[in-house]
Amino acid sequence: SSGINAEYGGANSSKISDGAAACVLMDSETAVKLGLTPLARIVSMADSAGPPIKFPIAPVRAMELAMEYAGITVADLARVEVNEAFAVVALACQQLLSIPDEIYN
Repeated sequence: SSGINAEYGGANSSKISDGAAACVLMDSETAVKLGLTPLARIVSMADSAGPPIKFPIAPVRAMELAMEYAGITVADLARVEVNEAFAVVALACQQLLSIPDEIYN
């Protein structure tokens, strides 16, 4: 033992899976003016909360609401990304929303 009293978890132990990403958001008029082709568009958003003990399924209701607001279902989605530190959350979302492996992160 090193004598260091430390705890490691999903939020502080990225190891080699660490990465980076960037996203540029703009309205469609600006994209056209700049000669850019949009790769995606935001059609709705939602949030939801629940008891802390149920954190693994917290995003599910928000995802259901966002799809409801947009008038779409999982069948209408081309790709689904759940950016979450704990794998159990991503797995719970996939299972509870019946998201096919082929379109899931």
